Parts: sequence; C-alpha cells; structure tokens
Amino acid sequence: MNLTVQVLGIIGIIASIISFQIDNHKKILAFRTLNELFFGIQYILLGAYTGAAMNFFGCIRNMVFSRLVEKGRSTVVPRIIFCGIFTVAGMLTWGGAKSILIIFAKGMSTLAYGSNRTQSIRILIFTTSVCWLVYNMCVKSYTGALCESLTLCSIISGFIRFDVYPKLQQLALAKGKR
Repeated sequence: MNLTVQVLGIIGIIASIISFQIDNHKKILAFRTLNELFFGIQYILLGAYTGAAMNFFGCIRNMVFSRLVEKGRSTVVPRIIFCGIFTVAGMLTWGGAKSILIIFAKGMSTLAYGSNRTQSIRILIFTTSVCWLVYNMCVKSYTGALCESLTLCSIISGFIRFDVYPKLQQLALAKGKR
C-alpha cells in the first residue's frame, strides 16, 4: 500500500469530517473542496481516473456555488451545467459499472451544494457518501472508504446537532410555556 496515497486520503478524511461539523455553507464547501482536491490526487495515483476527474471538477463546482450562494444568486443553471459535465466526464473516464456510482453521486452532490440550506446538504451528501464508499472499495482506496464511513458518522452527528437537537429544544420550551 503506497504511503503517499494513504496520507493524501487521511488529509481528505480530516477535511471531510470537519465540513459536516459546521453549519455555514461557505465553510462547508471550503472543507469539501479540500477533501475533493486531496482525494482527486489520490485517485490519479491509484489509476482511478473517473474518481479523479469527478473530484477536480467538484472543486471548481464548489468554488462557483460558494460564491453564488454567498451573493444570493441562483444556482439552477450552474447545477444543470455541472451535472452535464459530471455525466460527460464519467463517460470519458469510464472504468466500468462502478463509474455509474460516481456519476450519480456527483449529480446528487451538485444538487446539494447548490442549495443554501445546510440541512439539505447533509441529507443529500449522506446518499453520495454511500456511493463513494462502494466506489472506494472497488478501487482499493481504503482511506477513501474510511473517509466515507467517518463522513457518514459526521453527517449524522451534524444532523443531530444542527437539525434535530434545536427542534427538540424548541419543543421543550414550547411545552414548558403551557
């Protein structure tokens, strides 16, 4: 197992875990961009070119969406464009049936990151992490598989912290006022 490949994955893991412990669109996308950059490099070294292409285009997408959402502008047209780019990139770097997982995952993450709602991001990225988990096992990116496992845990934790717990607190307050 190439140490450089796995170290790149570990850096990507750290960025991924941090991203879902934040409730700010711009910061989530900044850490997701770091995650995708390091895993993109790792996938090149593993010869997993579909994963690499998708991650590098994902970095560009994240920067575009971060800026658009920050300015309060629509992401509908860029979502369509990036979904098209991911579909074409997936076909051009076709690595067998496992490439379908990544094309689907990048389409879903494009919908997620184009949203300004961090709750929507967490819900949609949960689905994409499952796809990446399977892909990583197929291409022997063990740190990638570990990353997705930890990302799934981080998403669940973030969902509880930012989406469920505040609602439970509100319900408790409302119940206490009766």
